[in-house]
This record gives sequence, C-alpha cells and structure tokens, in this order.
Amino acid sequence: MNLLENLNKEQKEAVLHLDGPVLVIAGAGSGKTRVLSHRVAYLIKEKKVEPYNILAVTFTNKAAREMRERIVSLLGFDSPALWISTFHSSCVRILRREIEKLNLTSNFVIFDTSEQKTLIRETMKELNINEKLLPYQVVMSKISKAKNDLVTPENYANHFSPQFSDRISDIYSMYQKKLKQNNALDFDDLIFFVVRLFEKCPEVLEKYQRLFHYILIDEYQDINNAQYRLIKNLAAKRRNLFVVGDEDQSIYAFRGANMDIILNFEQDFHEAHVIKLQQNYRYTGSILGAANELVKRNQRRRHKELWTRKDDGKKPFCQEAVDERDEALFVIDKIKELSGKEHRKLSDFVILYRTNAQSRVFEEALMAEGLPYQIVGGLKFYDRKEIKDILAYVRLLWNPSDSISLKRIINVPARGIGDKTLEKLDEFALETNRNVFEVLKDIDLLKERKIPPKALNAISDFMDFMGNLHKIMEEESISRLIEEVMKQSGYIKSLHDQNSVEAITRIENLEELLKVAQEFEYNYPGSGIDEFLSTTSLASDVDMMEDAKESITLMTVHSAKGLEYPVVFVTGLEEGIFPHARSINTGSDKDIEEERRLAYVALTRAMEDLYLSHAWRRTVYGTGAEYNEPSRFLGDIVDYVERKVEDKDLFVSKPSKREFFDVKTVNPEVITKNQKGSSKLTYYRKGDIVKHKEFGKGNVMNIIGQAGPEQILLVSFQTVGLKKVEAKSLLGK
Repeated sequence: MNLLENLNKEQKEAVLHLDGPVLVIAGAGSGKTRVLSHRVAYLIKEKKVEPYNILAVTFTNKAAREMRERIVSLLGFDSPALWISTFHSSCVRILRREIEKLNLTSNFVIFDTSEQKTLIRETMKELNINEKLLPYQVVMSKISKAKNDLVTPENYANHFSPQFSDRISDIYSMYQKKLKQNNALDFDDLIFFVVRLFEKCPEVLEKYQRLFHYILIDEYQDINNAQYRLIKNLAAKRRNLFVVGDEDQSIYAFRGANMDIILNFEQDFHEAHVIKLQQNYRYTGSILGAANELVKRNQRRRHKELWTRKDDGKKPFCQEAVDERDEALFVIDKIKELSGKEHRKLSDFVILYRTNAQSRVFEEALMAEGLPYQIVGGLKFYDRKEIKDILAYVRLLWNPSDSISLKRIINVPARGIGDKTLEKLDEFALETNRNVFEVLKDIDLLKERKIPPKALNAISDFMDFMGNLHKIMEEESISRLIEEVMKQSGYIKSLHDQNSVEAITRIENLEELLKVAQEFEYNYPGSGIDEFLSTTSLASDVDMMEDAKESITLMTVHSAKGLEYPVVFVTGLEEGIFPHARSINTGSDKDIEEERRLAYVALTRAMEDLYLSHAWRRTVYGTGAEYNEPSRFLGDIVDYVERKVEDKDLFVSKPSKREFFDVKTVNPEVITKNQKGSSKLTYYRKGDIVKHKEFGKGNVMNIIGQAGPEQILLVSFQTVGLKKVEAKSLLGK
C-alpha cells in the first residue's frame, strides 16, 4: 500500500516532516486521525522505526482504539509494543513499572470520583471541618486544580488565594496520606506522579527519553499544565514532538485545559514547523459556512477558513419553540419525519444540549413516543451500584490495602457485619498500624477485643470466601474470577430473590460486565488483573457508547466532542442557557469565546442535516418560567440559517397536540383597572398579538409595571426578535 496515496498536499507534508517539533492545526473534519495514523505507519514501514519507539497519545480510549485499528489496517499487522493510549493509560503503564521509586507499590488501585468523595468527606470529618462552610465539592475541585498545576500539599497555601487555603492545604495533605494508606491514586495523581517521578529520578526520565524516538499528541488544545510538563520532559532530548490540535475546539477550561499551550507552541519550540489542515471532508458547504462565520468572531485564534468540495446541501434550520416541551415535540416530529421520508436509522440522530438538566424533557417525549434512546453523560456504566460492588471485590483481592472497597462490600450482601463492628475494626487497625484487611485475619485479636460471636463467624466466613477467590484469581481468567465473585458472594442470588424489575436490570448489567471482561481477554491476551482494573477505572461514558445500537443519542455538547452524526439537533440556544449564564455574568470575553467554541463544536458534529432551536420561555432548575432572548450565536450566523417564523398565535397558551405534553397556561395577568385621567386605554396581557410602528407584529411575552402609557412590555417581534417597548409605542392589539 502506498501510504501517501489519497492524502492532500498538507496531509502529506504532515506525514513526511519527520524530524523536529511539528504543529498541525487541524480544523474540524480535516482528517487529523488519518494524518496521525499514516505518520505512525510511515515511520514503521518506510523508516523502519521500531513500534516500541513510538508514543501516540490521545484523550479517549475510543479515539485510541480507532487510531490503532487504522494503523493496523495500513501496516497489515498489529504490534502490541506500539504505545497508543490515553494520557492516563500511558501514565498507569509507566507507574506500574516505576512507582516503587516513589515508595509506593505497583498493585495500586485508581479511585474514581465517588471514592475520592468518600475519602475527602472522611478526611474533613476527622479534621472537624464543617461541610456547610466548605463543601466537599469545592475541596475536590481545588485539589484537582492543584494537582493539574503540579502543586504539592506543602506548597498549596503559597500558590493559591488565601480564602480557605490553610484548611484545604490540611485536607489535601491528609487526603494524600489516606490515599497512600489505601495504596490508591486518584485520576489526577496518575500524571502528577509520573511528572514527579521524572523530575525526582532523572535516570527514569532518561530511560523513557531513549525509548520514545517519536512522540505524537492528539487534541493538543485540551492539555493541562501537568500534561504539558510531562510531554515537554519526554520530548526534551530528541525534540521529535508532533502535535495535532485546533484552538477553535478548546472547550475544557473547566477541567484545567490551557489553550495558551497550543497558542504558544512556536515560543516553546522555536524551530517548530506549522501546517494547517483546512480542507474539510465531512460536512456540507452550508454547515461549514455557518461554523466558519460563528467561530471567526473569536479574537484568540489563528486565522483559518475551512473549505470543502462537498455540495452545499440543506441550510441549517432554526426552529422557534413556545417552550421546552414544544421544542422537544419539534425534535421528535422531525426525527419521525426523516426516519420515514429519508429512511434514516435512529442511530443517525443526536440531540445536543448545553447542560444535563435539559435532557429530562427529551427523555419524556421519547418515552411517550416509544422511541429507543441512549444517554451519554448520565450515570456511567461503571458508576452503577452493582458494577461497583462486584469490581470492589476484585479490587480488594488485587490490593488488600483498599479499605474503601473493603467497607463497600464486607456486608454486601448482608452478612451480619454491621457499622458498629466496622467502627471497631477501624479502631483496631489504627491502634496496630495495620490495614483493616490484615486486622480481619487476626481472629485472636478480634476475640480478645470482644467482637460479638455472630459478627466473628461472619468475618471468618468472609475471609474463607476471599481466600477461595484469591486462589481463583491466581489460576483462572478474569471473567472466571468475576463469575465466581458474583456466585460465591451470594450477590446474584440476592438479586434473584428480590424478584423485581430493578433487580432484573442489575443482573443484566452484571452479565454485561462479564462480556466486558471476556472482550478484554480477547483483545488483550496475557493481560492481568491490574490492566483490567486500570481499563475499567479510566473508561469514559463515550467509551461505553454502543455504536451500532438502533437508538437516538442524547448528550451534552461537551460529551459530543470528537463524534459526528448525519443529523444533529442543537437545542436550547438562548441567552443564559447557551451561552451559559455563568459565562455571561463574569463579563469576560474569554468566557464567552469558550462558549462560542463550544457552539462551534456543536455545529460541526453535523455531517448532513443541522437543526437549531430556541424556546421563548423555559423552566430551568425548577425556578419557574424564564424568558430569554435567542442566543447571540444565532445572531452570528443569521445569514447562514433558514428560519421559519411561526404564526405568533402559537405563543398564546393552548393545549399541545399531545396530552402528555400539555403546555401549561402562562399566568394571563389580565389588567382591568382604568387609570385616572385616561380617556381610553388598551390593556395588555401575556400572549396578546400587538403591532408596533417600527417593528411590526409581535407577541407579548411579559409585562413590567402598572397599566398605562409608560408600562413596559417584553415583546417577541417577527422581524427583530425580543424587544422591550413602552405601551404607548404600540398601535394596539
């Protein structure tokens, strides 16, 4: 195979420019994965670079799998020695080999968000810190930011604002000690500890600098400060760093991503070669035109103009809805229409929204119509109780120091080991400087400290059972171990005994976990429990998506990054929703620019058909109806969008066409009081159709102040949208 065949001029340049730092600015749909894959294949096939001398890093397991599949297809063979993975997976792999140099052990487990929360709340309780004054969510966020900025507990107070810094420094310090006691790392630790390892042990850094001759980084616009330091250390010797990114798609500042890193690439690497990929292969001309027009209004970006040889296709369509229910009906009706007329599959459709809270109304509408759907970004598969329970057994077998997993399952299903017994076990562990699992082995100590006979028998049975499982772990496959955990623990039996719909669903989820284990064994032969646990800990909601499932997908725009669909609905395009109120309230151009980039990402998920919608009133977070102007982003692309202006009588309260989605009456607030001295006055109410001498016909959305000529009305005009006008400026109803 000619590896340069079917590449455009810029793509070929990116593949062939092998030595020194290279920055590829890759616009949406411009073939960045193709470039990365062909470059790796070219290095191996044409330049005879050993696969283990190449490190390719991206941000999701799904993207890493796709890249590996493409490279295998190009080469005609697979090479397990090739490092293609996420940042976190690469760091886990390094730490499994090297972490003992930091006085930790290689059988560490990775704590997810819920386990972090448990440990932080436990820490705050021991330090007598009131959660009402300092919520644990704030603490988790502050500690995460500190680790992303490579700030240790000892230096925390010197790096951050004085508010709560002493308290958070104390929590951070004790939290890290507790992680060590559990032989656990959190997600942020994975990169934090590798950077520390490289900087504390230069010989280890030199080992990996010698190993990786070529380093390729995908989605470079999304890296944070810790990832940047990691990359810079690894590339310092050979400087063969190839990064691909697009600042127009930088949308993760809230996670610590620093867009300045990609903007400053040429300052960091003065000899850098910069290539722009601007030919788009996925979207129609009309969608691309709207996206270009939107994002070019941002100031902090490199100039580029995506273009395509594809036809213009249909113009993006903007729907004005009465409220969120009317908006959902429009989306569902359009899906049914396109499914029938154009024979679209349900998996061709995705409904995007700014926040997860907006999904409920779409779920209700889809359920009412009997249409199957999957939500990405809701409760993750690995966050489900039954999955966490069974994996907690496996984690404890692998790492007996993991007291969080032990406490989770020691009495699940119920064995007669209650909270009081657990408190005593914690005390004994603290007194004897051992972990709780070691204390459980010391039956003489437990008898001496007067653990009740019933609990003592239950502990003895539990330890025998765990001993049996440990033998299975050493001799059998991972899937076999999980199967035996479910059976010998009594977990499956307890679910069968419940005989409820919820219990049946949990059993089905556990059957799916078995399939996951079997697929892991097939895809990664010879891998052990540690690799399996790392994979499950680092799996994202996008990784668990069912690509071929015949269902409509619902997700936030943030979750949709990197995905494309034939038909996309971008909903809730209103001021305060998208852009989000937080970004508006800061008054910062930087925040609004990030929201505009997020809107750009939303638009560029659509390959063929794009539908945009906004509602004139919306109930948000249960606070009652709000009236918001259409998003400024719609104004940015008004010339690129087809907009059907409905008869404004629709905005007068009336039943919708489906009883399930009944549009509730908006308080009419009919004004009947005459003002003294007025001859004849027209009184207005919400829903009235009015005329204005300049703006024409409009619909009264809200009323401010007392009746009279100076009364202010919020009116949605057909020509100019939402305006505040005085009653005296109207020509009447």
